[in-house]
This record gives sequence, C-alpha cells and structure tokens, in this order.
Amino acid sequence: MICMNDNVINARFTAHSDSDLHANTRPLHVMSSLNACPSPLRPVPQFFNDCNNAFTTKKARYNSTPTAKKVPPRPPSKTVPPISRFFRRPNHSAAQAISFKDNSDSSLSKHYDSTREESYFEQCFIVEKKIGSGSFGDVFKVKSREDGKYYAIKKSRERFKGKSDRERKLEEVCKHEQLPKHPNCVRLFRAWEEKQHLYIQTELCETSLSDFADVNHDIPEPIVCNYLVDLLKAVQHLHDHHLIHLDIKPDNIFLSRHGLCKLGDFGLVLDVNKNDTNEATEGDPKYLAKELMSGQFTKAADIFSLGITILEIACDLDLPSGGEGWHQLRDGHIPDNLLNGMSSELSEIIKAMMSPDYRLRPSVNQLLSHPFIRRIECSRRWKLKSKRSLKLAKALLNWFLQFFINTFLFICYPFKYLYQTIAKRPETETPLKSPNNSNYLYDNDFDNYSDDDLFDASSVSLLNNSDKSSQSEDKQSTASSVDNSFDIQKYFSLLLS
Repeated sequence: MICMNDNVINARFTAHSDSDLHANTRPLHVMSSLNACPSPLRPVPQFFNDCNNAFTTKKARYNSTPTAKKVPPRPPSKTVPPISRFFRRPNHSAAQAISFKDNSDSSLSKHYDSTREESYFEQCFIVEKKIGSGSFGDVFKVKSREDGKYYAIKKSRERFKGKSDRERKLEEVCKHEQLPKHPNCVRLFRAWEEKQHLYIQTELCETSLSDFADVNHDIPEPIVCNYLVDLLKAVQHLHDHHLIHLDIKPDNIFLSRHGLCKLGDFGLVLDVNKNDTNEATEGDPKYLAKELMSGQFTKAADIFSLGITILEIACDLDLPSGGEGWHQLRDGHIPDNLLNGMSSELSEIIKAMMSPDYRLRPSVNQLLSHPFIRRIECSRRWKLKSKRSLKLAKALLNWFLQFFINTFLFICYPFKYLYQTIAKRPETETPLKSPNNSNYLYDNDFDNYSDDDLFDASSVSLLNNSDKSSQSEDKQSTASSVDNSFDIQKYFSLLLS
C-alpha cells in the first residue's frame, strides 16, 4: 500500500522535469519502496495559497534590489579551437552594403575609404554614446558625417559563425525591407557587413518603452491608451503584409521626441505566406503566448504579447518568466487588484487580448473598430495634428521674423552709410587761428632784423605751415576715401548675400 500525503496529491505543479516523468513510469514495487522510507531531508514544495501574492510591481522590486536591472555578466568562454578551423568564412574585410530589394538604392557613404585601416563605422559616423545592449549586440547613438543627422546603429556582438548563421542574421534586414514605411514602425536606412559583423542603421528615437516604464511607475491611463492605439496600428501594418512580429515587448517599442510609439527589432519576424515554421523562434518568455510552445504560430500571438505589454505598463507589473504566475496569466486568471485602478473598457480589452484560446482573441482590425479604441484614436489623431500644426506655425513665424529683420536691415543700411559718410567728411573752410594757438613764432625784438629778413622768415614759416596743413588734409581725405571704399565694399557684400 502506498501512503502519500493528501497535500502532495492535490498540489498543482506547473512543469515537470524529465526525472519526474521517468519516476511516474517506475514499477509499483519500486515506488512503494521509495515511499516506504521517506527521507527527513526531502524538500517541501511551496504553494500559492493566494494568487494575488504571486505578482509584484517593478517599483517594489527596484526598491528592494537596486541592482535588479543590471545585466548579469557573461560566462567565461571555454578553451576551444577557433571556429575558423571548422568553418570557412567568406572574406568580407571591407564594408559591403546589404539589400534584398531589386531596385535598391542602398550604397555606402562617399566618406568611406576602403584603403584606410578604420572601419566604415568609424569613418562615417561619430559615436555619441551607447544607448542599449541585448542578445543580438549593442546599439549606439551616432552622428553621420555625411548629412549631420543622428541615427541609431545596431552592431552584432559576435562574428558570423558560418554561412547559416550569417543568413539567419541577415533575415532581419530582409524582413525589415519587406515592410513599407509607416509612422509607427522604426525606419531602416542602411545595412552593411564588415569584418564578419552586421550593422543596421535605423532612425533614432528618444527612449524605449522599457526605460520609460522603469522611470515612470505610475503612467496615466490616457498615455497608456495612446500607446495602445499606436502599437495597434503598427501591428496592423505588419499583419496586412502577412508578417508576425513574435517579439513584441517594451524593449522593442520606442518613443519618438513627439511621444509617438514605434515598433522595432524585426529579427524574429515570421512570413505567414511561406508557411515555414521550422525556422520560427519564440521571443521573450515573459510576453510569450502559450500556443507558441505547441507550434501554433498565428497572428493572435502578437495580440497576446501586446495585451500583456499594456498590462505591464498600466499596472507597473513585474511579469514572471515562469512558474505559477506565468500560467495564471495565460489561463486568464488576472488578479482583480491589478485592475482596480483601471477603467472597465481598458480592462475588458486587455482580458480579450490575453484570452487563453487564441482563436477567441480579437484581431487587430476588430480592436481598432472598438468604440473605446476609436474614440481614443480620434483624440490621438487630433492631438498629433495639433502638434504638427503648432510646430509648422512656429517655423513659419520664425522664418517671417527673420525675413522682416533682414529686410529692415537691408533698407536701413544705405541711410547708415550716408550718415557715416557725412560724419567723416572733412571741413572745407580752415578756421582762423588765434595768436595764442598759432604755430607762428613771434619775436618782439624786431630791431635786430631788417625788413627783408622779416619778410623772408615770415614767408618761409607761412610756406611751411601751408605745406603741413595740406599734408594733413591729404591724410584726412585719404583716410576718408579708404573708409568710404570699405563701407562700399561692405554694403555690396551685404547686397549680394
């Protein structure tokens, strides 16, 4: 007879290890012998008596563990022979542009010189700072030397491990190029490979939704609803082109300077038309739909990931990556305390998006046609148009103000030129000098000189004084002519400018 505890029989385990599965297939006498001699050191399983206690907020976790956001260090690499002994890599030492379009205009920058030792990344861009890091690689904020604009460049951390690994990484560029431009999707500008590394140049956004949520733990519901509308439009754009993102999460959602949400990181995008799910890869387990584990890759997986993302930022929820809480959220058991401060319309939409049965989840078109979503979309559209109109009005006002100032200066400059010319004009009449200020030398002793001597001396002194006055007048006229010529040149230079 097998004696087992009732609590163990009624316990709900979320997952079984391989050893547990093999233990259930053991013979009866082996099981009885194991249960007949229980070990006093056997661990007692922990159960969630209250499902609400299984969830915490990110604010509480960060307050208790300040280093929770830090990425753990990578494990040390093992001593193995270099991969070049087993795989022959293509020699791409120089930068090569990557594009899968037939009529692609993708080319390298004219500032690139392949004969120099510096890479294309170092020659054509000025690295401002490192703004992100993930499993794929590092993301940098750079300034282009070609047009002076700012971009985000993602560089693969590891080299290509072979032909198949290179083709797999280049699939992100191929999928991104298949997607037409959309205001709610991050724009791709250029991609290239150099020295077995992949570089992807995209538009630069202000921050990611993950970083924004880590700083703002109490995001107002209107802002959450605006983000939901933007992301629904982005997902609609993907689904209309028969693409599934499969990795929707706050780390892959970005915010522009104007507060517009953009969906990015298309490395795991799946093309539905190809019907090839062998190469499909699941995303982050925190945002993973349950049916993906059984091989059901549908558009409803993006709806679930978006729904649980909105739940996370609306409730400041610290999502579990496994365990009882993970299964509760995917079984439709969302604790009521998480939805207390949320409107009934938004909570019902989130519950519908996180439905356990993927066939019962609403499509993106059905969600956008919901009255609550349509009302938010109209308000969102009006606010964005108002911001654009205000920005355009400011630009026009600045242009008219600058034009008015330049016109005023252009009209007033001739008068300024005339005033300076008149002020610097020399006097035509020489003022009479008094005897006290005169340069003439008078001598009271006239008896020692004859009339001829006096006449000759006075004439010589008068001639000398006249020569000095003429020289001073010549200098003044020369200086005034130089000043006038300088003013004329300056005036004509302003006219030409």
